[in-house]
Amino acid sequence: MKKSKKTNRSEKELIDFYIGGEVSALIHDLKRKREQNKDDPDWIWYSDIVDAQGHQYLDLVQEGGGVLGISLLGYTYVLEEFGFRFLSLRGTSAGAINTVLLAAAGKPHEKKTIKLLKILATKNLFDFVDTPDRMMRSLFKNILGEKIKRWKLIYQLPMAIDNVISLRNTKGFNPGNAFESWLKSILADFKVESMQKLRENMQPELPLFHRIDEKTQLSLEGQIKPDLALVATDLTTQTKSVFPRMSDLYFKDPDAVNPSAIVRASMSIPIIFEPYRLSSIPNHAGQNDKWIEKANWDGHIPKEVLFVDGGVVSNFPFDSFHRTGKVPRMPTFGVKLGIDRTALFETNGLLPMLMHTFEAARQMSDFNFQQKNREEYDHLVKNIDTAGYNWVDFNISEKKKRELFVKGARAAAQFITGFHWTTYKKLRERQIAQPRG
Repeated sequence: MKKSKKTNRSEKELIDFYIGGEVSALIHDLKRKREQNKDDPDWIWYSDIVDAQGHQYLDLVQEGGGVLGISLLGYTYVLEEFGFRFLSLRGTSAGAINTVLLAAAGKPHEKKTIKLLKILATKNLFDFVDTPDRMMRSLFKNILGEKIKRWKLIYQLPMAIDNVISLRNTKGFNPGNAFESWLKSILADFKVESMQKLRENMQPELPLFHRIDEKTQLSLEGQIKPDLALVATDLTTQTKSVFPRMSDLYFKDPDAVNPSAIVRASMSIPIIFEPYRLSSIPNHAGQNDKWIEKANWDGHIPKEVLFVDGGVVSNFPFDSFHRTGKVPRMPTFGVKLGIDRTALFETNGLLPMLMHTFEAARQMSDFNFQQKNREEYDHLVKNIDTAGYNWVDFNISEKKKRELFVKGARAAAQFITGFHWTTYKKLRERQIAQPRG
């Protein structure tokens, strides 16, 4: 396999390249405004769950979007620098990658994004294009890159046709092994090699408190249990598979599963990557009842399951955090990649049409939730403007990586400035008071 491109920058130079300049200025400006408005609760409090070090806690949902997921790092970096920390985490595809890495990289009270930036900033994402065919790798650069080099496609066309025919067996151009091996290695460095260890790592190390008012805080010892949700699409039974909640349907020992396997299933972009194959599905007594309860599946338990990108069924699983009946003690922040439904998609040509067909399918169920909960959704969810960037450009340049990171940081700064915790709690109070028809 082609080796990763190595940067000539030192670690300090690399970090300065990403967070110096505009990003540092954004954080400085946010902290300055908070100091200037220290008597305004809307500039001081964003959650009622706190620790003794002054961190404020929230739940976080991250959308999938291929290489655009780099911008999610910019978003969480600013949140952490402002004093936020994360408890329960949700994500699909690229959002699942960031979710697992955030959960693995340290305890909830620690800053973790900076560790992930050091890893991903130097990673050549084209390493994940792991087809053994060199000509096919070249074709991927031409088709999925920033600009399609049509003159190169002409002499590569016969080879492309041959590989398309081979999809009858593989169902994807790239095995996906390079990605899974890379993620498994990163998790091993964090000493996280099982789902059980990942969940243990998410448990708060510092005592947490429920802030009632300026003088009153109640201990939450033993009451906060962070949750994790990674979404994949089970093609075999047509199921929205949410892990680890549904892990016992697919694995004999769910706690022992390496998280890299779950993420590999979640990020399997159809055609680009082979589906994730899972065999030896448990079929002991009582399993049929579990499948009915958790997956609404009343057929025969399959011997093998094929998983593709979770975005096919839910690219932004924000609805899984939605709770009714009481005012939350902390907010759920959501971050999406791209601006929702504000521009027409051009479908001139077969490839754009196929890409936009997949885009429409992976967004539709999430749009339905957004429409039904518009006011609350608008309070909690921020879109990162990633227009003009190709979400499957695995040959993305270092310059464009940084641009995406900065766009995520800008979005986070804008969101912090506009989010009002007290206003949101009043909205929830009104919702509870309204009779349901």
